[in-house]
Amino acid sequence: EHRIRSRLIRARTALCNEIRGLLGEFGIVIALGVSQVRQALPMLLENSDGKLNARFLQLLCELAEELREVDDRVKAHDQRIAAAVKSDERIQRLMAIEGFGPISASALVAAVGDATQFSSGRDMAAWLGLVPRQNSSGGKERLGHIS
Repeated sequence: EHRIRSRLIRARTALCNEIRGLLGEFGIVIALGVSQVRQALPMLLENSDGKLNARFLQLLCELAEELREVDDRVKAHDQRIAAAVKSDERIQRLMAIEGFGPISASALVAAVGDATQFSSGRDMAAWLGLVPRQNSSGGKERLGHIS
């Protein structure tokens, strides 16, 4: 679920960059961000100033529809993840920690599964790629805390 959602978000970003690039060829600049493209598209499709020809407007309309479709698919995945959050106590416990939302908490539960495979929290953190601060010198290993 999370990998598919992540792929859709990458595709949505690429689509928005493509739209911004095409509009840039006509001298129309849109700020970075998916929300900026969403906000600008309706005004551009009205073509009140006549800068864009009919063929390009048709293409832009197709791209806007594709963006709506990708947005709808991302929302559908978000709804499925929200349903999983309600039914899984492990995800709810993780969400009680500051900084954990439904996406990151459910992704961690999906990746780790049963955390009893780790002998300590430090082992799990190392498995996730989090490493402690090191102040080692003279062959003496001093590991700090994991922030």
